[in-house]
Amino acid sequence: MATRKNRVSDVMRGMGVGHSIMKELENATEALGLPLEVLHLLATPEGAPVVGEMVATMAESLDQLGRLLGRYSITVDKALTVEEMISAGCFDWENADITSGNFPLELTDTREAMEVVTLCFDQDAPASGQDTSQHISTHKVLAAMSQKNLRPATIAETLALGAQHRSVQRIIPVVCLGSTCVFPHTTTRYCPVLCSDGSDRKLDLRFFDHNLGQGWSRDCRFLAVRKVA
Repeated sequence: MATRKNRVSDVMRGMGVGHSIMKELENATEALGLPLEVLHLLATPEGAPVVGEMVATMAESLDQLGRLLGRYSITVDKALTVEEMISAGCFDWENADITSGNFPLELTDTREAMEVVTLCFDQDAPASGQDTSQHISTHKVLAAMSQKNLRPATIAETLALGAQHRSVQRIIPVVCLGSTCVFPHTTTRYCPVLCSDGSDRKLDLRFFDHNLGQGWSRDCRFLAVRKVA
């Protein structure tokens, strides 16, 4: 557990961010035609209630902030079958092989609220001249999740995201590595992907080891959940 000293140190290391926040406050204050001196009042006892109101407003906006950071709140209804979850998602197209038979679920009469995150690796793309493929392997994605104390999301969690945050997949493909299937007479594993074709929302399958070894495009996002101790 972080001590108060550690938390203070984290704040001090973030002073550069604090400066940017103050600059934005100054810009917003000037845009309203107010003198910058009003910001000084925030550091006084009289300004404490105003700071409290500001924090309360921030709290109301946490869901929107979380989405900017790739975090989403979802609720998984564990009483639903895969087919029922797909129906709830109202996809424009879905792969007919995504069924309860290929992705069996243990059904229970419970609902679980949780936070999921989408991991991206485009900022880790190799420098020019080193690797022009711009791809990342499934093994490396799973290793990165483990280092962050995350696990890959299941198909139930992925379908819940698709139903409750429908615009996400229109922006970027979201890959589910926590549920896979192998079709008869093959050894190739497949995993679900939320993707799009224009404005159409699609639910499809991709090779778990994508493109038979080539790897995933670094533009993909990989859905993950915090591990429970």
